[in-house]
Amino acid sequence: MLLNMLFDDEDEGSISALFQVGDIVVQLKQRPTEGRVLDKAKEELQDYALAHPEESCLPKTADGEYDSAFPNVGLVVWQAGFVLGEWLLRAQPLGPWGKPLRVLELGCGIGQLGIVLALAGADVTLTDLAHITPLTQENADINASRCVVKPTVTPYMWGTPVADIQAPRQQQQQQQQQQEGQTPGDPQQQQQQPWDVIVAADVLYEPQYYDKLLSSLLQLCPAPPAAADTAEQPASSSSSSSSSSASPPIYMCYRFRKYDERGFEARAEAAGFAVTAVPVEELHADYQCGGYRVIRLEQRRRQQQQQQQQQQQGQAEAAS
Repeated sequence: MLLNMLFDDEDEGSISALFQVGDIVVQLKQRPTEGRVLDKAKEELQDYALAHPEESCLPKTADGEYDSAFPNVGLVVWQAGFVLGEWLLRAQPLGPWGKPLRVLELGCGIGQLGIVLALAGADVTLTDLAHITPLTQENADINASRCVVKPTVTPYMWGTPVADIQAPRQQQQQQQQQQEGQTPGDPQQQQQQPWDVIVAADVLYEPQYYDKLLSSLLQLCPAPPAAADTAEQPASSSSSSSSSSASPPIYMCYRFRKYDERGFEARAEAAGFAVTAVPVEELHADYQCGGYRVIRLEQRRRQQQQQQQQQQQGQAEAAS
């Protein structure tokens, strides 16, 4: 997947690389693991924590400094993003990416996964912590000219209201529509439209954040109403609410590093998600022996409804 060797940039000690996923070439900047870069990241995250005292998920030392064994994880390339991106482009589990599908990425880091999907035609929103998103924005800008829809980049901390993600996306959509001479859509209608899919790669290396991540996923993927509840709704409201209540699937990829990654899957199951794994032989040949795992999360009730609909459709076709 590596197309060209890494080469040095002049700004802030960055290094860049060209990567190829399928037929798509993406240029990415990343920050080397230099002390001054990591210190800057810690300072920015510390400032963010001070500005959001209600957030208690940030571990701190006795001196009040951000404390993590992985302070640079969002600033460099991690292969799980390419493993998942390559499989999504090849398998097309939701159909062609050029609809464009609306994609939300959590914990995007430098943006390699989301930008690959954006280059394939998807409408992508990239989210991560505030000290990471400036680098994500740089990479989104570098590749924007070749994207059908320019990726939206916005800071987001797991466990906080997901409405914080939607507003920047709507603003960028309206600006792009105005630039193209289109009439901006109804903000209220856009707010109701769900994401078509949520993706995340290599975000399970700190188990203390699993509950925060699940909190966000439950907000983004609420369980659909039971069949009895749907039947009680007026017919006029059922069609208008069906699209807004749809719960998007979630695709994740991680590498086993003995950080209780399978424990996250158990918690997701307990929270109401059905978790299925992509067979390892379906992954790119270079990563079938690398301990990588791709999983799909979907609200169990919605999955059951879809299975029932498929059975009913099959029965109807057999009867005809």
